[in-house]
Amino acid sequence: MSFEINEPPFRLVHQTLCIREVNFEKHSLFGFVDINLKATRFPLEKVTLNCRHSRLYRVCLNGSRQVSFDYRDPTLLVCPDDIKQRNLDYFCGAYMQAIEATNFDIGNGELSFTVPYDMRAEVERSEELAVRIEFSLESKNAGVHFVNSPSLVPKQTNKPTCENKQRIIRHKHMFTYYYENCNKLWFPHVDSPLMPCTWRVEVTVPNDLLAICSGELLDVVEYESGNLLTFIYHVDIPVCANKIGIVVGDFEMMPDQKSSEITHFCSPGLSAALTSTVENVVDCIEFLEQHLSSRLPFQQFKTVFVEEAFTQCLPFAGMCIGSVALLHTEKIIDQVPHTLRKFTTPIRKDELNINRVVNSTSHISSSPLRLLGHAIASQFFGCFIASASWSDSWTVFGISKYIAAQFEKEIFGLNEYLYSVRETIRKVFVSINFSENST
Repeated sequence: MSFEINEPPFRLVHQTLCIREVNFEKHSLFGFVDINLKATRFPLEKVTLNCRHSRLYRVCLNGSRQVSFDYRDPTLLVCPDDIKQRNLDYFCGAYMQAIEATNFDIGNGELSFTVPYDMRAEVERSEELAVRIEFSLESKNAGVHFVNSPSLVPKQTNKPTCENKQRIIRHKHMFTYYYENCNKLWFPHVDSPLMPCTWRVEVTVPNDLLAICSGELLDVVEYESGNLLTFIYHVDIPVCANKIGIVVGDFEMMPDQKSSEITHFCSPGLSAALTSTVENVVDCIEFLEQHLSSRLPFQQFKTVFVEEAFTQCLPFAGMCIGSVALLHTEKIIDQVPHTLRKFTTPIRKDELNINRVVNSTSHISSSPLRLLGHAIASQFFGCFIASASWSDSWTVFGISKYIAAQFEKEIFGLNEYLYSVRETIRKVFVSINFSENST
């Protein structure tokens, strides 16, 4: 379904996301957002934003003026109970209408409020409007995932190892996850790729936890009580809201051995595996910078490995969130980067037959290096350069995949690169055949 994009009456200038409390027991958080708007059409009568699943408390304009707001989510009740049609086709049509009713690109949204009449002259004179929205999130499946997973650790005693009992340690952490625009499920913002802006992210956590966010770490403020810390991050390059990632937990921090601008995080006790997994991250960044003749857009880059991740690796602005399943120790690391290109005979172009590509290195298809390479390439195409609309997201995704594939060819060799292309083509044909058979 195609939509006609309407010109919004304002542009985003800057947004501050402030999380004041993270509750791991109730799987909830509380905070507010400050959105700075620049009016482009006068008089500015109505402002529409996107937000789902959160509980909104109040909306204030220019610091102190509290206004009433309308907050509704049509996707909560797609088909009324009294409807007579009960089939999948009707549901799909009704759901697409509900999505269209909250599409910001055509002037809609879940949250809307009217600018008071006596403030419109002031907004027209300054061309700016500051909006503060207080919110909380109590849903367990709304763009933020909480983990309280038990880990079995041998108890340290003087008895023989076989008699050591195991004790349970819970490594609690939370992280944002998404399909492309899942951030609108938990905090108010403008859900449109045409609305990038600079960001400031503040997260207050207990002093035994770390907060890792998109952007550059500016400061860590300790409260007078000494029990809380506030981590302040700043993204000085305009990015869309769906590229803001947040992770909170009791992580071990490891600066990269080759670059001071790169930092890695993992659960306690996994630092040895973390070292082996990320040892080629700097090499990948240097290759892409040379290949694109451009430096990495963001000053700092962070990799965070979490448990219960929904996908293997998620790229955000200046960071990526990966699954802990990607971590591997040095003892079992494959020697492909060192030996594959040396002992594999490349296929000559005049003998190229994609069906003859050797299957001996198929296990590399989901290697951590390949996934991290795509996450780094997404910093250029996906975070820094975004698509013009949601329907065009495949363009930046495809470009970042292609650029990451060039690094794979440099590391793994031509044969593995061709095999990867062959497997991608095979998956496309399988999906096409499945779609034709299902219809």
